[in-house]
Amino acid sequence: MRLDGSEWLGSCSGQDQFSLLSYALSISQTDATDLASVFDYHATVVHEESHWVRFHGTTIGAALALIQYAQQLTAAQFSGLSLAEKGRLWRQRDNGQPIFTFPVLGTAGSDDFKLFRQLWLDMKIGYKALLDSSSLDGIQWDRRAAIESALTDAFIFMPSVYDSSLSSDSPASDPRTAIQICGSMYFLQVGRRKQRLTTRSLFECAATLDQLLGILGSASYARQATLVGVERVLHTLSEPQYGEPVLTFREIIGGVELSSLVEHSSTILALIDFSLNPPLPPAISSPLDMRGRRWEELYPPARFTAACGALASGDIAILNLECSDDDLREFTRAVAEATGMLDPFSYSGPMCTTAGDGSVRYSDVKNRDQYLFYLAETQRRLWALRLSEPSAVMLYGQNLSLRASGRAELVFDTGVGWFRAPFHLSRSDTFAYTDPPGPDVSLRYLSSLAVHITLNNAMTQVSGLRKDQIPQGGLPEYFWKQVRRVSSEMLDYEFWP
Repeated sequence: MRLDGSEWLGSCSGQDQFSLLSYALSISQTDATDLASVFDYHATVVHEESHWVRFHGTTIGAALALIQYAQQLTAAQFSGLSLAEKGRLWRQRDNGQPIFTFPVLGTAGSDDFKLFRQLWLDMKIGYKALLDSSSLDGIQWDRRAAIESALTDAFIFMPSVYDSSLSSDSPASDPRTAIQICGSMYFLQVGRRKQRLTTRSLFECAATLDQLLGILGSASYARQATLVGVERVLHTLSEPQYGEPVLTFREIIGGVELSSLVEHSSTILALIDFSLNPPLPPAISSPLDMRGRRWEELYPPARFTAACGALASGDIAILNLECSDDDLREFTRAVAEATGMLDPFSYSGPMCTTAGDGSVRYSDVKNRDQYLFYLAETQRRLWALRLSEPSAVMLYGQNLSLRASGRAELVFDTGVGWFRAPFHLSRSDTFAYTDPPGPDVSLRYLSSLAVHITLNNAMTQVSGLRKDQIPQGGLPEYFWKQVRRVSSEMLDYEFWP
C-alpha cells in the first residue's frame, strides 16, 4: 500500500484529476479549433471543478482534509525521538528504506517510535477506509480502531485551524471520550455484480451527473456535440467506477431505466449529497456529539443505501429536474427523518457556523500560517452558500451560472474562499493560478502546503525535497530554501543537507 498521500479524484477521460494532496486540478489542454475537443474540455472542467466544490463543500471531504492535515503534523513527532533513534532512522532512509512502510518492516525501535508509527498509520488507514475501502482489500489492520483513532485526532487538531470552543484540554484528548463507533462496521458490495460502493464512487458519480447537467444546460455548443456528450456520459454512468451509485439507486428503487436517468438526476444528486454529509468533524464541535453514532450514520456509502431505501418506501417525493431550493431542503429533511439520521442543514460545528443573521462568521483563529486555515474558510463559504442556495452546491452542474455572476468566486476580505480551485496544472506541467489570490495569501497558503507535504514525504519516501507535488506558480528559489529550513526545524533533523 502506498503511503505517499497520492490520493485523487478522476475524470471520465481518465487523464485528468483533482489531487487530494495539493488540492490542484490537472486538466489536459485541448485543440481550440476542434468543436468536439473544446466541448470535451469544458465538460471535463465541470467534472473536476465539481470535485473541488463537493470535496470542500461536504462534511466528509472536510473531515478527510482534517485527518490528512493531522497526519502531516503528526510526522513532526519525529523530533521528540532520541537523537540515537533519529540517527538510526535516517541511516535506514539513506539506505533506501522509508521510515514508515506498509506492511511494517522489522521490529526495531523504542516504544515512543512504535506509538508514533501506530498513530500515523492509523490516520492513513482511517483516511483510506473512509475514502476508498477497496484500496485496503487484503490488508491486515484493525480498520475500526484506525477510523476511530483518525477521527479522534481530527478533533484534537481541529482548533488549530477552526474557530472552535475546543481547547487543548478538550475531551477529545481524553481516551475515555475518544471516538467509539457503535454497531457493526461493514463495507458495501451491492448489485448483482457485487461491486464495491465507496465514498470515492459517490464523488465520481456526482461529478459525472454534474457534467451531464452542465452539458444539457449549455446553449453555446452545437446540438450534435451536445447529444454526443450526453451519450458518452450515460455510457460512463453504466460503468462501476463512476456509475455504481446510479446502479445501486436503480436496483433499490426499481423500474428506473438508464434512458430516464436525466429526469432522476436531481434526486440522485440530492441522495449523494445527503450521503456525503455525515456528522463528522469539523461539522460538529466535539467527540461527545458523536457518542452513540452508528456506522450507517457516519459512512457515506451506508448512508446512501439507507437513503435510497427510504425513498423506495414511497413516502418521499422524487425531485423533478427544476426543483427549488426549498424542495431540496424539504427532501433532505424527509430523508433524514426516514433514516433516523441528523439533517445536515442542522449542523452547528465550526465548519457550519453562521452569525445570527445567517451570514458567514469568519474565523477568529490568529494563526493564519496553516494551509488548512484557508481551505477551512473555503468550506465555511461553501456551507453558507449551501444554507442560502442549496442548489448551488447540491446541483452544481445545473447551476453553473453562478460562475458567471458577480459573486462567483466568493472571495472575502482575507482574500480566500475560492468557489473554484485556485490552482491548475498548466500546459508546461507546472502548477499555476487560475484566479490568483493576493500575494500575501498565496505565499502563506503555498508555503504551509509545501511544508506539510514535505513532512509527509520525509516519512514515506527516500528522495529529497520534491517540488513537483507543490503548486508552484513561478515561486522563487528562496521559497524552497525556506520550506527546507522550516520542515527540518519541525523534524529536528536535517533531511536535506
